[in-house]
Amino acid sequence: MVALLAGAVAAQNGAARMLFALGRDGLLPRPLGRAVRRFGTPAAALTVVLGAAIALGLGFGFGFQPVAAVAAIIYLFIKNVSPQPPYPSNLAIWIAIGWLVAGILVLTGLVIFKPGRLSEAAVIIGEGDAPAANIDA
Repeated sequence: MVALLAGAVAAQNGAARMLFALGRDGLLPRPLGRAVRRFGTPAAALTVVLGAAIALGLGFGFGFQPVAAVAAIIYLFIKNVSPQPPYPSNLAIWIAIGWLVAGILVLTGLVIFKPGRLSEAAVIIGEGDAPAANIDA
């Protein structure tokens, strides 16, 4: 279990750092490429990864055990808001939900208005075809 947890944390960290680098380089929205000045933490990128993990968890949960997965998520949500934690901890779940919605809206906007940016990102991570170079003979 410890190795599984460590691997999951490492994967989440790598994904967040990738989003951070792509945001910093302008291939994704620039806010993803900013870090919290005090700690150097890419908070926006980490929040997007959190949202994606929740979405994947829900997706796989609906595919394999929809009732159990949804019940677990609802239970954890309720335990995070009731009894209400002291300020500012009471804001954490709502901020995470807000970032999730913002991330989905940004991705949708990229797909609709700037699909070329997604192609550029795919080339950088090795998932797309590089544009043909102009070679004068």
